[in-house]
Amino acid sequence: NYPSTMSGPPAEGGYPFLEPLGTLMTRWPQDDIDHPPQPFVEQLQHFDYNDPEQVQMALKFRDAELPFKVYNVPEVVAAGKKWTDEYVAGHFDRDYKTHSLMDGVFGRRQDKRNKDGIPGSKGHCQEAEGNFFSFFIPMNWEPRTLGPPPTMDNDLTYARWAKHARYADKVSLGPTEKHFYWQAGIP
Repeated sequence: NYPSTMSGPPAEGGYPFLEPLGTLMTRWPQDDIDHPPQPFVEQLQHFDYNDPEQVQMALKFRDAELPFKVYNVPEVVAAGKKWTDEYVAGHFDRDYKTHSLMDGVFGRRQDKRNKDGIPGSKGHCQEAEGNFFSFFIPMNWEPRTLGPPPTMDNDLTYARWAKHARYADKVSLGPTEKHFYWQAGIP
């Protein structure tokens, strides 16, 4: 359920509709992510990139620094078709020097390029004992005081992580089961 399209931001304010996080979490608990409330009521404006009039509307929201969504963007549609798990794995699953499981620090990557001359991407997998994920600085984490770190680096390739992600989606992996997260960046 999307809101009616506005030709521009309302002069009186009030967009986007905001609600307390606690209200949202009551309606859609974080441990039940696979079952969003029905109907899911969208609050953000959405604009069709193929409609010049709607593009002009979107520009008004952009200029007002307000959030919105754009759909039917040809480059995004093309990327969605091109970026299969196999394609993405081909950019992440390359040779790299050591990846320390103790301190979570990547060694220096070799500049391996694919057949198209595109450099490899930097990424790694982390695991957590449940669905809680937190960014932290491993060298500043003191286990005697803070307990075990919230995540641990592991050696899953992107291809193996993607296979597990499909499995986790299929079985609606429970919030207390081991979860794997893929972190990516630029070389």
